[in-house]
Amino acid sequence: MAGSNKLKGVSAVCINNNPVMDNPFSVEVCVAKKKQCQLALLSLTEDKLSVSKTRECSHPVLAMAMDGVYVCAALTTQYIVYNMENMTDTELFPLDPQSELLPTITKVDREEFLVLGPGNLGMFVKATGIAGRPPIQWSTNFSNIIYTHPYIIGQGSELVAVYSIRDQVLKQGLGYSGGRFVGFFDGNILLASSNNIDCVAPVPWEQQASSLLESGQVEEAVLLAKDTEEGNRVRQKAGFMYLKDGNFMKAEEMLLKGRTDVREVLSLFPGMLPVRSKFVRSIPPLHTIPDITSIKQTEISPNQFLVSYLQSVINIEGNSLDSCAEVHTAMVKVLCDVSPTEVVVFLKDENTVLDEEDLVEFFTSKSLHHFLATLLWKNNAESALKIWSQIITGELSDEYFPGVEFFSRQLSLCPEDLVYQYCDIALQKDTTMGAKLFMKPQLDFESDNQYIDNALNILSKYPEARISFLEFLVLERNSEVEKHHTQLAMAFISKVKTASESQSQCQSQNLSKLILTSKHLNAKFLLQNLKDTDLNYEKAILHGKLGEHERALDILVNKLKDYQLAENYCYDISANQAESKAKLLFLLLNIYMNPTSQLEKDKFTTLAVDLINNRAEDLNGSKVISILPETWNISIILPALRKFSRNLIHTQRMTKITKHLYKGENIQLHNKYVNTTKDPIFVMPNNYCVVCQKPFSTGGVARYPNGVMLHPDCVKDAQVCPLTGEVFRIKL
Repeated sequence: MAGSNKLKGVSAVCINNNPVMDNPFSVEVCVAKKKQCQLALLSLTEDKLSVSKTRECSHPVLAMAMDGVYVCAALTTQYIVYNMENMTDTELFPLDPQSELLPTITKVDREEFLVLGPGNLGMFVKATGIAGRPPIQWSTNFSNIIYTHPYIIGQGSELVAVYSIRDQVLKQGLGYSGGRFVGFFDGNILLASSNNIDCVAPVPWEQQASSLLESGQVEEAVLLAKDTEEGNRVRQKAGFMYLKDGNFMKAEEMLLKGRTDVREVLSLFPGMLPVRSKFVRSIPPLHTIPDITSIKQTEISPNQFLVSYLQSVINIEGNSLDSCAEVHTAMVKVLCDVSPTEVVVFLKDENTVLDEEDLVEFFTSKSLHHFLATLLWKNNAESALKIWSQIITGELSDEYFPGVEFFSRQLSLCPEDLVYQYCDIALQKDTTMGAKLFMKPQLDFESDNQYIDNALNILSKYPEARISFLEFLVLERNSEVEKHHTQLAMAFISKVKTASESQSQCQSQNLSKLILTSKHLNAKFLLQNLKDTDLNYEKAILHGKLGEHERALDILVNKLKDYQLAENYCYDISANQAESKAKLLFLLLNIYMNPTSQLEKDKFTTLAVDLINNRAEDLNGSKVISILPETWNISIILPALRKFSRNLIHTQRMTKITKHLYKGENIQLHNKYVNTTKDPIFVMPNNYCVVCQKPFSTGGVARYPNGVMLHPDCVKDAQVCPLTGEVFRIKL
């Protein structure tokens, strides 16, 4: 071969398995020439060996290895890394002067090498000069070292040793006397002595993993496991070994990765599998744990581990699990112990599949009545309500029952017959909450009339609840049914009669507000019930509802002698209608002007003057002036007269403006009429009505603005053309 003379006088040689050259059909070889103290990069092709690059060394090279552009070399004094591209170098550390062994250099990763360091240490160094991993303490002197991921294999004179690069621990040793060389070729490890070349036959990984598990080397066994069914079985065994040692986190991880049948785990927990389950543990067995009580005790309880494990299984597999019902049922059972607050949420989850019969037995045996009722709620609401009602009445006890509010909320979702059956239990404990049972959000007064009557009959035994329901009907749902308003008013009257002095005012305000705002009260009936009370203001309002304003004002002025209340009455009853307000104030003025007792004449005169001056903007000035006595001094009502005159002038001006606006509108309409009718309409003998298709021989002619003609009797809509559909907005 051409150029082969370049291999003469070589002290070390290595192949670059990660070359940067562009030619894929060549091999890059680095050689060290002893005499010249030189490194040379050679390119080897089929027909020649050529020099690519050279560089000088300070001392002869004893051993070397290359990766990419970096050459890690052992000189006679030290280790050094050469960059063959930039021609730079990085000094590492000196050779051990006491060592009689030749230095060894092995490439283990990209730009990373394993070299023989001081004290028989295997040291990892990167091309940058830093240590990439912890060193390995060799068990003997190695003359040759090779690397095949993830193992480092060292060959000594009497021993071949295997180390893991992950944890730098000796994994296996093999006696081999007279060893001279070790190499890895096409997946086989070859050993050479002075007489023989031997191949190390690999032990199947399954056998290795099994041996490692038996010796307690669980992590090493898991590392060997492949993604096969047998590999999953190794992970399952490892998971149970971790579980036995109380290492719950690793146990969960291995059991999930090994796709363990969840029932294998559940079978360790007494009572977790349903009684009717036909599950049989794996044969041959995956573990030697009799039950969960025999594992190592830690701060984390086994049940907490089970919750975490089951939740992970559910999140990963969902409802595709073959044993879905058994898993979900076990989850409910273990949550009762670990986190009872989550049980109800899990039971209500639509994706939960449960063995209902098994859970009924479990909840009953544990006296978990609320959870039992929640389970039954989906398919048997009446049984659930019966259990909850027994808890409320004290027949059963359960610390996890939320209370009457929860019961009322659930009952409100039931059909009417169940509401009627169990409402008394809620009402007896909390009348306000019980009343909400009947407050349907979508209540319809026509279709639900009978329901409302039934509710009122039931609530007649609970006055407070009945008032709450009537307030819901009248104030929230705006009922226009007279009896609802009247019954609410009667309930308020009853409360006023029985209330203490401190509460009487509040109840009276509720009644007054209802009487003022409601338009559907039976005023005559309420007046009869107010005869024996001192609720005179309410009586006055009811008289006002009947149109008896004079009588109402007479009560307020002459009986209550509350003149401000009389004015308020005028404003409340009129509901801000100017004409009605003026009429009521004028009636009040008449009462002031005609007192029932001459002793109060001066007082009423003063009230009349104040009313005229203070309410002049709301009074009819002409009517007021017409009833004033001739003896009055005009100056006392001068402020009112100014307002009357200003209002009259304003009214006069507004009337003129309105008149002229109407006049202008009339002129515009006449102009439109003239423009529409000024052109003649020519009716030819061959013209016909667009509706009836008959000629205009008799009956006259009607014409739309777009020229369409028809008989006047055929006009259905004067604003819409029957032919084109055009809409005309002009109104004559």
